Amino acid sequence: MKRNLLIAFAMALFCFLTPNNLKACTFTNHFSQYNADPTTSVISQSGASINLMVYYYTQTSGYSSITPDCTMPYPYVYHRAWARITTPSGSSGRQEGPASCATCQLSKSASYSSSLSSNDVPILTHEDGGADCSMAGDFFSYLPTLQIEVAYTRAKGVGTYSGCTGVASVVCDYDTFSDCTPSTSPPDMQIGKVRASFPQAPPLIWECFGLGFRWYPYQGNWTFTNVTTYAYKSGIDLPANCTHNP
Repeated sequence: MKRNLLIAFAMALFCFLTPNNLKACTFTNHFSQYNADPTTSVISQSGASINLMVYYYTQTSGYSSITPDCTMPYPYVYHRAWARITTPSGSSGRQEGPASCATCQLSKSASYSSSLSSNDVPILTHEDGGADCSMAGDFFSYLPTLQIEVAYTRAKGVGTYSGCTGVASVVCDYDTFSDCTPSTSPPDMQIGKVRASFPQAPPLIWECFGLGFRWYPYQGNWTFTNVTTYAYKSGIDLPANCTHNP
């Protein structure tokens, strides 16, 4: 019985691979990828340092349309989506979706998390994915590469504030500038406002952190999420060595 199945499978592949059949096959791919902006949660914080857990997510989805005279019998010929996230500290590995017919809707996602400290240098994470065919291998793929850092900036108040809310407990947006050493200016993360309780006694100085990321080829400004994830008033009135990776 097993031998008969193998023969039938071989015949099906022979029919599929005949030159006439290959000429008749016209593929139109409708695939896309989705990469969520990385997010964080605080693990611990102490003074001018912070430890974060960084979360990544990517997804491949879509389908192929094929001309009616193209024969790709399922399950002898199948397509499937795949997704992968790789970081220097480890990898989620290539995660593959289920085998499906060549024109079926495909979808596969991958997620990963890793710890990152404010003392760490920027890290690289590769988020890629695609779709493959049992006969021809990958026929759709992408490779966006992400650079990530936990940025640190010392913010100093200029003496003005706005946007105050609350009655018993009032908070305001204090106008600030990034108080960094010449060699680390301008910092990757510019801090123009810090929201804090009112009133604040001088000196108005805060240590600020944020998760920054940018896509390959790592040029231009960083995009930051969770800016001022942790900010506290400090009595050190000196320019700081801020995060500076232009």
